[in-house]
Amino acid sequence: MVEAEAKRDELETWENIGSARHVIRKFSAKGDLVEELITGGRRFHVSTRERHLNSEMAADSTLDPFSNGMFSPVRLLETTEDAAEIASNPNLMGEEEMATILRGRIDTFRKRLAKIDNPVVLNRLIQVATDNDAPVSKVEAIKGRLVEVQPPAYNESSPPEPGNPVSPR
Repeated sequence: MVEAEAKRDELETWENIGSARHVIRKFSAKGDLVEELITGGRRFHVSTRERHLNSEMAADSTLDPFSNGMFSPVRLLETTEDAAEIASNPNLMGEEEMATILRGRIDTFRKRLAKIDNPVVLNRLIQVATDNDAPVSKVEAIKGRLVEVQPPAYNESSPPEPGNPVSPR
């Protein structure tokens, strides 16, 4: 029992802040890689090694849920070598931090908002802003930033872009 508690103390705690489900890979007690389904809103534990493994397996950093804002750190290990990098990532913030920046000065808010580039984080920020009765100007600023970073929707009726011979049909 004490050994299990000691092992838990060596794990980071993260939360899936969106509603999407993600599959991560972790090491079993036997050392084999196993998949674990992380549902929306769920907190989960991973070792730093497992987090790095999952990050390396992502096709690029925009698809890495540990750095793109899909997962938010709840508790990191003090010995984690990339703790400063994680802390400075504008896409990685929990609800408390979101509420704090929403209560802050507008110029500070706008600077922080300009660095966020994940639509899921921005949608979550809109929800937190609404729940905390944030000023309409801040909600509108978040919505504007969301339009900037969100990929354009596919529309079958629109003609192909100039220079792109592929028709959407």
